[in-house]
Amino acid sequence: MAAKAPITLAAKDLPPSKERRARHSYGSNRQQILDAALRLFNDQGVGPVSTNHISAEVGISPGNLYYHFRNKEDIVWALLQNLLGELRLHFESASELDLAELLGWLMGNGVDIMWRYRFVFEDRATVGRLDRRFATVAHVFHREFLAQVEDRISVSVTKGWLVADLGREHIRSIAAITWIIVQGVFDYARNDAATESITKDDVRRAYALMFNLYLPYVATDERRTALDAIVRRA
Repeated sequence: MAAKAPITLAAKDLPPSKERRARHSYGSNRQQILDAALRLFNDQGVGPVSTNHISAEVGISPGNLYYHFRNKEDIVWALLQNLLGELRLHFESASELDLAELLGWLMGNGVDIMWRYRFVFEDRATVGRLDRRFATVAHVFHREFLAQVEDRISVSVTKGWLVADLGREHIRSIAAITWIIVQGVFDYARNDAATESITKDDVRRAYALMFNLYLPYVATDERRTALDAIVRRA
């Protein structure tokens, strides 16, 4: 009788090694900590939330949390890096959009990102006091945002959405005013709703008002009407 051929298993069929299980557990626990911290920061603000609150939310010991993060500041830092990464990725995907396309993108992806990390926009002062690194991140984001908005305005001029005689300094001024408005979107939404509890739709409507800033510079009546209709639907 012929000998049976040895059975071979593919790597995916093998039981996970201790090393692979440890790597998976490390990554899973770290992400659970970040997810829990994000929920708590969004619901309660950064100040009142401690690492003990976060570990209790995850269902792990404080020591387990400290295995991944030294303190609350490191958790906030990791969340800020995630926020910047998402914003950069989405800015790149919107690099060739004209004004109307950009408005649609901002009302969707832009507001989704701001809402997901809303503690950063709602509790800027507290976040800024936690760690000197955060001021650096805020400055970097400030410069990147202004550069992206200036580029989008220039693209809109090229595509005929905005008037052709907008000079570089005028474009910079519009971008700066846009940044000032964006920073106050959550405050405006809360004051407009006259309540401490606001929704993502409240933020979206407040965000849409910003585009009234651009209406006087729209190149044609037809496009001004189209842009105004998008703002009103928000």
